[in-house]
Amino acid sequence: MRLIRYFVVGLLLLTSPATASDAYDGELFGYKLGDKYPVTDATQGRFRRIFQNVEIITEHPEKLDEMKEVWIVATVKTFTIGNIFSVSEFDTKKEAEAFIEKYKDLLDTRYSKGKKIKTMYDFERLTIELSDKYRLQISLLELDKTQPKIKVTIGLAFCCAKEKEIDALMYREFDQLVKEGKAQRLNSARKRGLLKGLE
Repeated sequence: MRLIRYFVVGLLLLTSPATASDAYDGELFGYKLGDKYPVTDATQGRFRRIFQNVEIITEHPEKLDEMKEVWIVATVKTFTIGNIFSVSEFDTKKEAEAFIEKYKDLLDTRYSKGKKIKTMYDFERLTIELSDKYRLQISLLELDKTQPKIKVTIGLAFCCAKEKEIDALMYREFDQLVKEGKAQRLNSARKRGLLKGLE
């Protein structure tokens, strides 16, 4: 029997009184929006040219065991964090839906001070604006009809003016990276004599 895999992005709720920060403060899984991710030689991720950023698999997240990975979306030079989310995998839609419903209730209860936003999209199951800076969201997305899988994301991101600010930083750093790459290629070409008589 062919199993259909479902990707569920889950959220770890830090409810202990001793916890200094939570999603209201822009923090999730031990990482905070706006901070710089500490990249090491062991860091793994992928460059997303179309979005002008990088996705990184975090190395030391605070998460539930059933969550496979925690990812961040960051700028390409300083690795400033603009989005945080985790991924879990399920073999059936029933298991995935049960997980979603559980966390919809938990998030709605835990972050009741936030403002629930109604959207026009069916795939957005819950959106909570925690402040004028941060947004918490659960979404259900079918990624690939040839290889059926459903991705459910529960993540924390900037919103409103802060979202525009981090987007602008991503574009600036990407532009700087492109310019630095061009300069390096020109310097290399000059050293090899490839531009002789051309400049």
